[in-house]
Amino acid sequence: MKLERLSSNTVKFSISIDELETKGILKDDQWRDSLVWHEFFEELMDEMYSEYGIDLESTVTVEINSVNSSEMVLILTLDEEGFEDDPFVDGEAEEDGYLLYKFHLFEDILSFVRRLEFDDCEELSLYSKDGIYFIEAKQWSKRLVSLAGEYGERTSETIYTVKEYGNIIIDRTCRDVLIEHFGG
Repeated sequence: MKLERLSSNTVKFSISIDELETKGILKDDQWRDSLVWHEFFEELMDEMYSEYGIDLESTVTVEINSVNSSEMVLILTLDEEGFEDDPFVDGEAEEDGYLLYKFHLFEDILSFVRRLEFDDCEELSLYSKDGIYFIEAKQWSKRLVSLAGEYGERTSETIYTVKEYGNIIIDRTCRDVLIEHFGG
């Protein structure tokens, strides 16, 4: 089982099919057994607490992102209450009014923007630098942060470095332009 913290309140779990079979999750009759699932989610919550110190005293949303032949990917999002002082949040970027994620594949950017809703961000810009794509968001929603973390990853680079040494591909209207040209 691998954990990846996507935002201050969102954690991505990648669980191999072998692990699921060991836990009895993939047996035909176990899909309907709520006790098996309850124990499975208790284990996930314990893992979140031990890895990131996140205590679950709020509502949890679980999204099964994908199931393929090698793994199941779950995204757990906790209610925002109690995360104001979280050290994971990049204060500098948020104070400057932008959020920056990097993507290694253009296909990941397309998947990301296809899942965005109209009110998830006010402006979305696309840049490239050193063979990596960067998405800059302004006025973003919690949902955008969660989705961006699924397809890309937070970067330690600043938008100023990306603008200075990279290239702008689409300024401010990235979602609309990509949907128009590549479909939604």
